[in-house]
Amino acid sequence: MEGFNIWQLLGGVTAFLFAMSLISGSLRALSGRSFKKFLQKQTSTSLRGLLSGTLVTAVMQSSSVVVLMVLSFVGAGIIPLRNALAVVLGSNLGTTTNSWIVAVAGFKTNLQSLAFPLLGLALSRFVLFPKNEMAKSIADFLIGIALLFIGLNWMQEGNRGLADFFRAEDFLDHSHYWFILIGFVITVLLQSSGATFALTLASVHEGVLPLLPAAGMVLGAELGTTIKILIGSIGGTPDQKRMAVANFGWNFITAAIVAVLLRPFLFLVTDVFRMQDPYMSLALFQSMVNLLAIVLFFPFVKQAALLTKKIFRVSEGEIDLQFIRNRETGKAENKLQLAELEIMRLLRLVMEYNLNLISNKQEHGEKGLWGWWNRLFRPVSRTEQYKRLKELHGEILDYLVELNEGEMTPEENERCVMLINASRYIIVGAKDVKDVEHNLTELRSTVQDEQYAMMERFELFESDFFNHLKELFISEAGAVVAEKLSNWQHHNKSWQLTQNQYVYNLLDHDKLDHKDASTLLNVIRSLYSSHKSILKALDVMFHRNGGHNA
Repeated sequence: MEGFNIWQLLGGVTAFLFAMSLISGSLRALSGRSFKKFLQKQTSTSLRGLLSGTLVTAVMQSSSVVVLMVLSFVGAGIIPLRNALAVVLGSNLGTTTNSWIVAVAGFKTNLQSLAFPLLGLALSRFVLFPKNEMAKSIADFLIGIALLFIGLNWMQEGNRGLADFFRAEDFLDHSHYWFILIGFVITVLLQSSGATFALTLASVHEGVLPLLPAAGMVLGAELGTTIKILIGSIGGTPDQKRMAVANFGWNFITAAIVAVLLRPFLFLVTDVFRMQDPYMSLALFQSMVNLLAIVLFFPFVKQAALLTKKIFRVSEGEIDLQFIRNRETGKAENKLQLAELEIMRLLRLVMEYNLNLISNKQEHGEKGLWGWWNRLFRPVSRTEQYKRLKELHGEILDYLVELNEGEMTPEENERCVMLINASRYIIVGAKDVKDVEHNLTELRSTVQDEQYAMMERFELFESDFFNHLKELFISEAGAVVAEKLSNWQHHNKSWQLTQNQYVYNLLDHDKLDHKDASTLLNVIRSLYSSHKSILKALDVMFHRNGGHNA
């Protein structure tokens, strides 16, 4: 086909995707804390969440960035799930601003002529401001704009010649449902509805696609963009799954309604609103689809949050509150008992985290095919695991502080303070090990036999500590528990002194240099401190109950 260049077309799509990533990342870096604070402040209600989701996404040009930021807020308990769902609805509408920009300017002016001056200006920062972070973010933004222009031009040029092969009238006999599927598949593959929209406009510009199948592709893109978030929620927290499923659900329902009424929708765009320009028509059509979703589902975001919570309940493998369900009902005594159960679960999770980090093993997580899939394709990083543990600790702490400010007896108040201290000791036990993760990685890959042997000692000691403490969870005799705790406190101190002396001996015999010795001593100190904190937490928990397991 003369004039058609598949490589130029693919290059244009790639440039467009990279451009959107650069623009989004640079704007996020420039906004920094102010962006997060704005999003946090403007999501206090569902309505404000809807408006802020629309506005922030329109500026950031990426619904994914906004949704992921909101996910972290939900996980930290900063905003409730129903308000987060409203943000997602607004974000879907806000992302259409990119479509309007492409429709208004992308194929009507020679934007590529502006790309090279922008690139030149952006690249000058390597000479003028090589180490300035703000200059880097501004340069990334300019490069993103330039690549956006170049990508649009390449897509337009690459599509040239297709009109001679695919005549517009050839598509009139085909159902628009096929083009919905095509738009869906392309968006899933490209992971960007904006790229699909630009590609569709390029086809319209070259006379390849009439308005009806083009609208079908845009509709498919709206549904396809939800798959990225859906896949991203696999292995995530329950609220991540709830948000992803809700987002997919209402986009699917909206797409189904519009698919059935596609011709009347286009009549509304072209004849009622008199939008005859095909590019503007498609942009308006996309905006109307997202406005319809808001009209249909915004009044029911609270009900959607409740429904998704019933579908995705918290399992033992999830780092989320399991026992603290309702803060409003029940006596203080019962609430404290629930807090104790939550703290003991936090302790088990921290012990597993420490053992897995030291032995370099992945969490077991869910069993069966689903668990295998998650471990293979959705492994959770150590940093993310630690972050989730801190979020769980924060939820527990918030709950206990709220209880402590309420009406309680002196005994209950004292008990509440002890639980606060116990939870703090536990999370410190995780932090001590997390702080030497880089040292453990270094020791695990060392070629020095003495250092590797020490790493094996660390793994053995942590495994022994983990297995012995698990026995305390099922112990009923308070005296036995107290004795075991006391023994392990002495054993922990003795282990530290023995390991330190062993390192000193290696140093004296020139089997270690000073840097390696410092690394080993740092790990020994951190493991000792971690065990000390965890044992202190257990001591608080068991002694509070008069010697019985919490």
